[in-house]
Amino acid sequence: MRKARRFTPLPGSVFGSGVQFEYGALVMLGPFEVALEEGRCVLSPETPFAANAVLQALAVELYLKCLHVLDHGWHGDTHSLHDLFWALTPATQAAVRALYLAWITANPPPADLPLPDGTRVPVDLSLDAVLDSHRGSFVEWRFPHEWPVGAPVPWFGMALLRPLRRAIVARDAALAALASRLPA
Repeated sequence: MRKARRFTPLPGSVFGSGVQFEYGALVMLGPFEVALEEGRCVLSPETPFAANAVLQALAVELYLKCLHVLDHGWHGDTHSLHDLFWALTPATQAAVRALYLAWITANPPPADLPLPDGTRVPVDLSLDAVLDSHRGSFVEWRFPHEWPVGAPVPWFGMALLRPLRRAIVARDAALAALASRLPA
């Protein structure tokens, strides 16, 4: 079994990397949002769904790792969003939960997503469901041609990114400048 590695980067370097991936996801979000608004399938060549999901997963992973660095001074090498969240201090988890709930309440997500066969898949965006269903989304969803038939749709939207970013900036206001090109 491989021994887990510990990294001790500056929080700004981890946060800045997360900002880059979040910005990339935002740029790609346009066609996806149009498809959702029109009730069209989001899993099609005209919507860069898989690429967007991976960019979002990377940004969330880096934001969670940044919070871990702020909490503990280091982060590990896991890609599991679930494990990264549960490794945060209880105070940081509570802050993220409160910011996430406020965001979801103010920006209600769609209740379901259309699939190519016309069926719709319900979306559970409770924080625990999102973290659990995206334990290894970067690893599992980066190659859409390998997705098993009937696999759950990788979805957490921008909903988790802004609360995590806000939690980081609340802890270290100096990092806010790195995210100045992103929506508040």
